[in-house]
Amino acid sequence: MVEHVLRVVQACSSSPCLNGGTCSGDANGYTCQCPVGYNGVICGNTDSVSPCDNSPCGNGSTCLQSGTGGGQSYFCICTPGGIPQLNCEVQACSSLPCQNSGTCSSDANGYTCQCPVGYNGVNCQITACDSSPCQNDGTCSGDANGYTCQCPAGFDGVNCENTACDSSPCQNGGTCSGDANSYTCQCPAGFDGVNCENTVLPCESSPCLNGATCHNFADVLIDLPYSCMCAPGFNGPSCENVLDCSSSPCQNGGTCMEEANGYTCQCPSMYTGTNCEVLPCESSSPCLNGATCQNIEDVMNDPPYTCMCAPGFDGPICDNVQACSSSPCQNGGTCSGDANGYTCQCPKRAEYLCRCPTGYTGFNCETEFQACSSSPCQNGGSCSGDANGYTCLCPVGFGGVNCENTGISPHTVYM
Repeated sequence: MVEHVLRVVQACSSSPCLNGGTCSGDANGYTCQCPVGYNGVICGNTDSVSPCDNSPCGNGSTCLQSGTGGGQSYFCICTPGGIPQLNCEVQACSSLPCQNSGTCSSDANGYTCQCPVGYNGVNCQITACDSSPCQNDGTCSGDANGYTCQCPAGFDGVNCENTACDSSPCQNGGTCSGDANSYTCQCPAGFDGVNCENTVLPCESSPCLNGATCHNFADVLIDLPYSCMCAPGFNGPSCENVLDCSSSPCQNGGTCMEEANGYTCQCPSMYTGTNCEVLPCESSSPCLNGATCQNIEDVMNDPPYTCMCAPGFDGPICDNVQACSSSPCQNGGTCSGDANGYTCQCPKRAEYLCRCPTGYTGFNCETEFQACSSSPCQNGGSCSGDANGYTCLCPVGFGGVNCENTGISPHTVYM
């Protein structure tokens, strides 16, 4: 046992650990616990890591290393507001954020303001008048104890909320309109006066028209507190409607029919409107394909209009295409035309094929081949053709099947 302790002590007796390293020995040898900045078995190697590598200085400040080896450290050059001893941290209260004599307390999350009486908000910036409590253009004066409102003429109350109408001066359902100085009452039918206190008989305003007789009702608050006895030929709540057709309101031969609320016109064919005033050309636009419609004064004419057709069309309403009137499409083809011509929509052809003899062509060999129709003869040559082909009679100086060659003797014939 003594021998073992002796070996442990002897392992560190030579102080093998360099640069302030701490030696720990046992029966098998020793180990060195190296200080910051050194490494290796005996702490002989210097670390390449600087204490500024992890950017300890905050808020955009500059980190500078001091010392070497195990004695390495750093110090911070702070931007304005930073505290070097706190790695340039900016204290939350350093900017004096609390207004109106509020007390600032900083913590890990920022700061809080202890506001005096009469102020609140994050920075004690809100006063009693900030919520604009005074109504109707009242002037607010605030202090630590609250606010007061200086009201304009015609208003009072804590917030100047009371007006001249608050006492409900208008009677009998009158509507009050108040301003800074006074009020007015809008009285319902049957009442008048400053406060709508006087009863007025409805018939005094002569509501009944066209010679009618007015009768008051006992209840002047109903929607229509009177009745009108209408003269002959009129009706309506105030006898405003003319019942008879004596003014002949119906135009263009329309028949006037009296009704309880007025009259109606029975219009001739193709005339419309309350008084049959809308003419056929305007009511239905009967003329087609760009034609011009002209009304006929004789309402008994059938139809009571005429159409001036655009070129290429005819018919009573210009619905016929002149290009198709001659039925140009054969073999069941359908004609479609306009002012510029026509096209044929042909039926589907039969499932067969005709091999035509010389001189004929067409789906059914129905067309005789015109050999000279393509004008094959050149240079003024004359064409002569039949079912078997054509020949060219060439002018002097030309030759070839189609007179395409020059320098040929006169009247040479090619076939």
